[in-house]
Amino acid sequence: MAGGGAPGDAPRLQLRLAADAAPLHELRLWFDERALALLDMPFLTLRNIARTPGPSYACHECGARFDQPNPLKTHLFLACAAFEPTAFWLRCVERLRSHAPDAASALAPGPAPALALDPAPALAPDPARLEALAAAWGRSRDGHVCVYCGKLYSRKYGLKIHIRTHTGYKPLRCRHCLRAFGDPSNLNKHVRLHAAPAAAPHACALCRKPLARRRDLLRHLRAHHA
Repeated sequence: MAGGGAPGDAPRLQLRLAADAAPLHELRLWFDERALALLDMPFLTLRNIARTPGPSYACHECGARFDQPNPLKTHLFLACAAFEPTAFWLRCVERLRSHAPDAASALAPGPAPALALDPAPALAPDPARLEALAAAWGRSRDGHVCVYCGKLYSRKYGLKIHIRTHTGYKPLRCRHCLRAFGDPSNLNKHVRLHAAPAAAPHACALCRKPLARRRDLLRHLRAHHA
């Protein structure tokens, strides 16, 4: 959120991270659902899921491949042009201006009036509703199919939790630190670390941080001690 300061100071942006970050570690940010709706950010469909070896996500317009979905959305947003920060933000301003002139002026150089975005615009999608629709679209005779990647599940609940790995929807919160989770089992493992960190099955040998899973330990080592 925007932070305050002395009159005339440039506004500051304060971020709350969902996980630890080492000093000088690169942060990758993405828009929330309301901003995505205002920007008309493209959605991905089954045609964007690559079926051949290589990066998992493919542009249906030019064939470019990406390892993660958000870079592909940015690529489509820019009409397949190479990513360039200035061009990207100018496109964002154009899209915002078409929906909310005040929102666009808030990103333009120079003084701008305060922008109030509440209540949320009617066109902003409800993440829970999107999740329900994606789960309903995936019904088939063989089970429940993910419309994002084609993975098959025997139960609708399993598909629902899986869909959150594509959408980033995390409606669950740790009662101790407010970290967000999409999978209840991951939340339960995390909460146990608060209750008895010394009993964690995996701990970093370098900094002694307790971790619930081996893959969490490997990710931690790559991010902080590589």
